[in-house]
Amino acid sequence: MKGLQEAVFGVASSRITHPPSTEINLHTNALLREIFFVNPTTNHPPYQQMIRKAIEDLNEEGGSNEEIICSYIKTLYEHDVLPWGLQASIDNGKA
Repeated sequence: MKGLQEAVFGVASSRITHPPSTEINLHTNALLREIFFVNPTTNHPPYQQMIRKAIEDLNEEGGSNEEIICSYIKTLYEHDVLPWGLQASIDNGKA
């Protein structure tokens, strides 16, 4: 994190009037990838579609609870954990 902070403050304090060089862009991008590593996107349908399919396939009277739906999605799409965006939606009550 310190490397990113130094790079950002260095660029901010330099008062450059032209776009950063390719070297600076590459260095900054490398720091961002290192700090904010994101797993590559997997091939799966939109989250709402995944949830709807789980509910329909499980076909439980009265619907299925969150734990069962999440377990089904992990199994169906061969994930050890839920995709981070889906888990965030669930945690925020948006799924």
